[in-house]
Amino acid sequence: MIRILRNFQLKNLTTFGTGGIGRSVYLLKSSDLPVILGEIDDFVILGNGSNVIFSDDYFSKNILYVIPLSSSEGINIVSDCLEVDANVSSSALSWWCARKGISGFEFAAGIPGRIGACIFGNAGCFGSDFSKNLKRIFVFDCASKTFGEIDSGDIQFSYRKSSIKDKVILKAYFEINFDKSENIFAKTLELLNKKKSSQPHGIKTFGSVFKNPPDNWAGKLLDSLGFRGYKFGGVRVSEKHANFLENIGGSTSDAVKIIKLMQDRVLESYNILLEPEVRFLGEFKELPILSGDEL
Repeated sequence: MIRILRNFQLKNLTTFGTGGIGRSVYLLKSSDLPVILGEIDDFVILGNGSNVIFSDDYFSKNILYVIPLSSSEGINIVSDCLEVDANVSSSALSWWCARKGISGFEFAAGIPGRIGACIFGNAGCFGSDFSKNLKRIFVFDCASKTFGEIDSGDIQFSYRKSSIKDKVILKAYFEINFDKSENIFAKTLELLNKKKSSQPHGIKTFGSVFKNPPDNWAGKLLDSLGFRGYKFGGVRVSEKHANFLENIGGSTSDAVKIIKLMQDRVLESYNILLEPEVRFLGEFKELPILSGDEL
């Protein structure tokens, strides 16, 4: 059953914990999506709520918040493919594959998003990403209001980007490569421990602020400019990693001011434009430059 929440506090829907009031939030299951998508316009879909930040102002679009699946739901082996519901978390997929002896998803244990968003943004780490083993996706086309499949070869993937636009990913199909479970568990734990040792945990954050520029690292550039531990209002740059912001009681506007300052300083000092990895949702009085096309 779909529930509709009116005038809802959006800070409760994201991992960063800021944002204003949302006009309408639809609470639904994955199985509800194909129905509601054909009936509603002007929406955004939220899964885990990581890698996004809402403005402090009123948000008028409809928000489709998909209730998380359990760790054992939404993953099946179908013929020679791994069929994954877009609402499965990246971590759940990684551990499920480890138990089944399926390799290629060890990197995914430390990524906070869900599979649909991970494919859309081609999330990854440690030299791997979700485009590597992807065969095809099943989508809803928002323009034509139809359902269909897209082969991975028809999608352009690059670093933290895909060419997928105006479509909602509902399912993904991946190649299956088998290995010994003990090998997969060992590699998964190794990569997860690397992430935990270098990135903040147990605090409100949306993940990486910026994408890494070619042949460089955003965190390294920001660290060289003394941003580690920098604080504005109730938001601070992590002491553990300079490319992460931590919400310690602040607002979205606090975060945006820091992000703009970081971007400006790196551009002035190194002539490198850092492109935000976080998505900005809503109306903002000021924003950082969102891509190199805007220079």
